Amino acid sequence: MIIANRLPPQHTATTWFSPGRAAFAFLVKNVACPTTVYLPSFVCWSLIDTMQQRLPDVKMRFYPVHPDLTCQYPEQAESDSACVYIHYFGHMKDASEIPPDLTLLEDHSHLPLQTNPPSHINDRVRHIFGSLRKAYRVADGGFLDGFHNPVYVADRNLPAWLRHEADDWRDMREAENMTDRSWTMSDISSQALAVILQTDVSAMRTQRQLNDRVLVRNFPVGRPLIDYSENECPLLHNRLCSSREERDSLRAFLAERGVYASIHWPVHDYLLQRRDSIDCEDAIWLQEHILSLPIAECLGLAQMETICKAACQWKAAGGQQFGSAADQHDG
Repeated sequence: MIIANRLPPQHTATTWFSPGRAAFAFLVKNVACPTTVYLPSFVCWSLIDTMQQRLPDVKMRFYPVHPDLTCQYPEQAESDSACVYIHYFGHMKDASEIPPDLTLLEDHSHLPLQTNPPSHINDRVRHIFGSLRKAYRVADGGFLDGFHNPVYVADRNLPAWLRHEADDWRDMREAENMTDRSWTMSDISSQALAVILQTDVSAMRTQRQLNDRVLVRNFPVGRPLIDYSENECPLLHNRLCSSREERDSLRAFLAERGVYASIHWPVHDYLLQRRDSIDCEDAIWLQEHILSLPIAECLGLAQMETICKAACQWKAAGGQQFGSAADQHDG
């Protein structure tokens, strides 16, 4: 042991990045180093874009995700392969069904930090990464489990600047577009890290659970995609509507009343162009039927009642013509 005033710096068991996609790219290129990565067909565009733009030498394969979010993992994988699996919207998935020869790349973007889902994979090679802008109200942030020492590059981080300056939804949307167009292997901002470390995760979980239950009981259109357990921290409240027409009509009606619902996720063009060889039909079905409602911990009973009241007004104004029950889909 060295005895001196100047000692090597301490570090934590987490490596931080500005964008979550930098954490994913660093993991694939510098840590896991697979020759092939299996991605779910129901997935955020950013992971596919990162594979295409930053990891062109790594093969991309896909496995189907069904409308109930169960997955059909590959039965036989190429050697030196890795599998990305996602804890969708805070619902913790068990990875024990994934073939044992696949390295696990576990996407925790929808979970608070330090969440450890039951997975029965203690003897598996497992890496945890995520984007922190999903679960936390921060302008930037990504992470990778374990201490690594990436060479960060200087970055003005204009998307984060715009998010902090945002006056309305259009600014937030443009900040997302800026991140999609260009990002660097840079460090998380001090502002975002401070917010994350100060967040009361227990209070976050409690409020989101309460908000989700209000919508489960009172939102009059469609049916919930996920039945959350008590120990889970919901990210969004997703409804399955009876048709795209119903969903889009309701979404526009809500937006006119200041309630902004999103769609998680539109299917990436890469999959749509390869429908003959990649099974993405259920992902397309989800794209056509899903409506994602906000239940962030900064919202309370009054906001949830506003959402439900607006949906009731939509039904009374003629929305019932679309039907109120989601399609029964044989996935």
